[in-house]
Amino acid sequence: MASVRQSGEREPAREQLLLSAWDGASAALSKACGVDTADADAWLAKAFGWSMWITAGQPEYLRSRTEVPDADRLEHDLRWLAEGPLGLNQEELRHVAMSCPRRALFAPAKHYAKALESAPPQFSGQEAFRKLLIADPKILELEVNCDGGCNARCA
Repeated sequence: MASVRQSGEREPAREQLLLSAWDGASAALSKACGVDTADADAWLAKAFGWSMWITAGQPEYLRSRTEVPDADRLEHDLRWLAEGPLGLNQEELRHVAMSCPRRALFAPAKHYAKALESAPPQFSGQEAFRKLLIADPKILELEVNCDGGCNARCA
């Protein structure tokens, strides 16, 4: 993976003079998942809208969709993923954060509750949902149960 520091994904945060906040969040994510800060930076860029903004050529109209992660909030959310109902170990946390950074790193408790509520009956229990999440973290994006019909309201 190319270094995020070289690819410029940190530059928007630097421009807003919020690099220390970014570095704190990156360090927290790196430690929790056992990855280097380049990987943590890439996941944060995806989770908080920076990679889309950079890829699109840094248009001003997309800048309002970006956020600089709050390190304390991120640490709280990472702790919830590890100690809450999902009880993810470091390897599982790394897999979930890498596969679905926006849902895993930005208010995961809210996304978990909505996804669990909309899960089909066979996955509506915490343990069954946890197993499914580890197999396919993108289920955190599914917050509507169409009951076999398409309501066109998928994530």
